[in-house]
Amino acid sequence: MVMGRKARGKRGRRKDPAAAGADSADAPPSPEQAFAAAAGHYQHGRLAAAEKGLLAIQRRNPDVPDVLRLLALIALRDGRAKYAAGSLEKAVAAAPGSADLFNLLGGALRRGGRVADALTAYQRAVALDPGMADAHYNLANAFKEDERLDDA
Repeated sequence: MVMGRKARGKRGRRKDPAAAGADSADAPPSPEQAFAAAAGHYQHGRLAAAEKGLLAIQRRNPDVPDVLRLLALIALRDGRAKYAAGSLEKAVAAAPGSADLFNLLGGALRRGGRVADALTAYQRAVALDPGMADAHYNLANAFKEDERLDDA
């Protein structure tokens, strides 16, 4: 393709630029484009559309931490703590150095009634990022909930 020239058809007529790119428009979006669209749906409160897009990405790329994180956030908003915890467990397996993911995992586990497991997740978040105030706060509250006030 030569830059600066208009595409011409067989008879020398100019092609419609939109029609010239029609083949690329029919191609499915890249995972990055699909994720950006799903994140936009999430930000605007269109949770069903966001989840549908994220699940489509996950079918092709099952262990992408950002996709798993957003699926978990949607599940938590819908009251599906067990599903959220499962997504976040996969996310931390794929990104074991993410204090944010361990902190979110702790919250999902706690909402699902798994306080002992939540404590472990919060402790890992604090170990990874000692300056993460939210993780310290959540850890203290989980200790309190587990009636371990001396540890809080």
